Formats: sequence, C-alpha cells, structure tokens
Amino acid sequence: AAAAVLSAQGLSRYIAIRVVEILGQMAQRQTENTQPFAEDVEAAGALAALALVNEKLAKKQPRPVEVKPIENPTPALATERPAPAYSIGHTYSNGHSVTE
Repeated sequence: AAAAVLSAQGLSRYIAIRVVEILGQMAQRQTENTQPFAEDVEAAGALAALALVNEKLAKKQPRPVEVKPIENPTPALATERPAPAYSIGHTYSNGHSVTE
C-alpha cells in the first residue's frame, strides 16, 4: 500500500511539472504570435497621428509679423542698475529691520 501511495504521489508530481511546462510553452507561443503585429500597430498609429498633425498644420495660415523699429532708444537702460528689493532702514511687518 505504501508503494502505491508513493507511486501515485510521484505520478501527480510529474503531471504537475508537465502541466506547468506546457502552459509556459503555450504562453510563449501566444506572445510570439502577437508580438510582430504589435510593433506594426504602433507604427501605424504613430503615422496616423503624424498625418493628423500635418493636416492641421497645413490648414493653419501663418500670421504676418510686423517689426517696428524703436523710435527713441535709451542707451542709459543698459548702464542703470536696478533698484534693490529692500531699502536700508526698512522695517518689515514681522519686526525685522534691514541694515547694511
């Protein structure tokens, strides 16, 4: 009786291993069959999106840009320093004051 139990356990273990191997092979075949088409579908989708963008760009009319010369340029702007963000002796609302 013990030999029959051990042989049944061995047989069930062998069957379980084979089932896992077969399922793995089936899954691999399924991905191999669909993978080449997935790249083609992605490429077709990208081309369709580019075609839509090109169509919209072709319909868009460029607007003319008018360039006007500056009538009274002030050269002093390049040499003037910007005013500081704080002034000496200023006291903020939190009680801190600015010192040099």
